[in-house]
Amino acid sequence: MTTSSPAPSHDPSQATRELTITRGQTVDLPGGRKLYFSGHSHKDVTPEMGPSPLMIGGTFTKPGAPPESFSVNVHLEHSKIFTVSDEDFELIDYDYNLSLIHISEPTRPY
Repeated sequence: MTTSSPAPSHDPSQATRELTITRGQTVDLPGGRKLYFSGHSHKDVTPEMGPSPLMIGGTFTKPGAPPESFSVNVHLEHSKIFTVSDEDFELIDYDYNLSLIHISEPTRPY
């Protein structure tokens, strides 16, 4: 018999840490992890495809591992949760003019 784990879900009651990251900035996260934000944009879509997702890119580095590039599409009309290298983040806000994102991540021991 094969079983599968449920998809990770965001628990709003779980304590979170908020971060504001500007384009080109690297932030140090607990446990020696690093998140580099290279920028964001909107995907060009046709009206039939629905709202344009926000694309967020950068690199994520775990201790002792090389940086791992990522590009995620955040469909804001459905969820602000996105996953990078098995780590969940929530987009709180973003600003094109300042090229920044404001995110939160669950706090947990590392």
